[in-house]
Amino acid sequence: MAETYYASKDKFKNFQLYKMNVSFNNGESIDFDKDEIEIKEILFADKLGLSAKDNRPCPLICKGEVVISPKNEGYYCNRNAYVVYDKKQYIKNRKDYVFNLVNNVGIHSIKVYNDNYYDFEQRIFTYVGNLSTAIKGDGVILTWSKPYPNCTCESLDMEFDFNTIKKSNVDYISLDIWNSPSFGIAGREIVDMQLNFRKKLLFNGEAFFLRVLDSGYLIIKPDKSLGARDESLICDLSDKIDVHHICGLAVSYSDYYDGLSREPINIPEIEGDADPLVKQYYDQFLELQENGFVGGYSKKLKDGTIIITFGENSKQKIEKLTQNKQ
Repeated sequence: MAETYYASKDKFKNFQLYKMNVSFNNGESIDFDKDEIEIKEILFADKLGLSAKDNRPCPLICKGEVVISPKNEGYYCNRNAYVVYDKKQYIKNRKDYVFNLVNNVGIHSIKVYNDNYYDFEQRIFTYVGNLSTAIKGDGVILTWSKPYPNCTCESLDMEFDFNTIKKSNVDYISLDIWNSPSFGIAGREIVDMQLNFRKKLLFNGEAFFLRVLDSGYLIIKPDKSLGARDESLICDLSDKIDVHHICGLAVSYSDYYDGLSREPINIPEIEGDADPLVKQYYDQFLELQENGFVGGYSKKLKDGTIIITFGENSKQKIEKLTQNKQ
């Protein structure tokens, strides 16, 4: 069953261009400074698209035109050319080098960088869409036309449909632990799971959107035959309810679910005043002058089952799940 999520177009409308990166079909990648770029028009579709590289939701252009006028002098450094195969020719005549790539190789993907690059939440955007190119005079004209017949660009938001995550569709889950190694879970180790998401998508600052976990739980039974893992990363080993420090997770699907093979998911932090146990944990970190993260609660049962809950109501949820298992 599919559910619709949304992201606002506001941050893209107020975008101040710093530079643009163009990746070509042969793997070469070149940066263009803002004084080489003229954005004539960009209108974003009311639905998100999928990035060409890793099939993740990102802005889809419904209509647009951008002119790149490459400077003829070529200089090679990490700032303005990530990957150039013929360094000597690139330095000799950068403009002709770019024109040749556009005509004979083709553009694979485009990223734009915010002028306020240190604003992590909106520093890099990936543009996707129905792109055509033409060379006119000293410039490369990038033109985006409708990616599908009924594409519209009138809404204030962009939507994307995700399917509900089911245990049967999960091949593997990687749990990101605060300031620690990640913890992997095979699909066959999942006893039960339920993940509930906020309707508003989060822009991750690295060119794509992701879902934000609102509440939910994972119940797993680690399989010792898969190798030794440090279970103390995700739960207390003394059979008591404790906070956990899982700050993100990534779900790998057994097939292309919604066109996605791997989906990273954001886990919000639980506020310190929400529960005495959480407050105690944060107080300890403040005394040590360290940073900490609490994403919910966990408990290991006597039979080896581990229950992990997420969200502001995760304390009540884990108590209820624990009672049901005992």
